[in-house]
Amino acid sequence: MENKLEQLLNSLIEKGWKPNWLEKNDIQNISYDKDRKEISIQYIKWCTTSKFDLVPLLIPLRRLTSKESWLWQFVCENRMVEHRNYWIDTEIWQDEQYKYRLIESALCDEDKLEEFLLNSIKLD
Repeated sequence: MENKLEQLLNSLIEKGWKPNWLEKNDIQNISYDKDRKEISIQYIKWCTTSKFDLVPLLIPLRRLTSKESWLWQFVCENRMVEHRNYWIDTEIWQDEQYKYRLIESALCDEDKLEEFLLNSIKLD
C-alpha cells in the first residue's frame, strides 16, 4: 500500500517528471521508506535494444529536494505548487519560484520534509 508521498511522487512521474540524474532512463515506480527516510526509484536500464533490467536506486529524501532532482523546477513550471500570499506576485517571481522552494526545502528539518512536500505540491 502506497503512502501519501509515494502517491504524490508516482503521480508526478505520470505527469512527466523524472530526476535529472535519470534523464536517459524510464522510471517505473517510486517507494518511500519512512523510517530510513530513503526513496527507492525503480527505473529501466537498457542492456540491448530488446533487453532491459529493472534497477532500484536508493537515495535520501533530502536528495530528492535538490536542484539536480528537477522536482521543484517541474512542479513550479507546471503550476503544481501550493500558492501562498507572498509580498511579490510578478512574472519574474513565477520564473524564480523554484529557487525559493529549493531554499525552503533545504532549510526544512529532516523529520518535517515529507510533510512539507505533501503540503507544498498540489495535483489537480
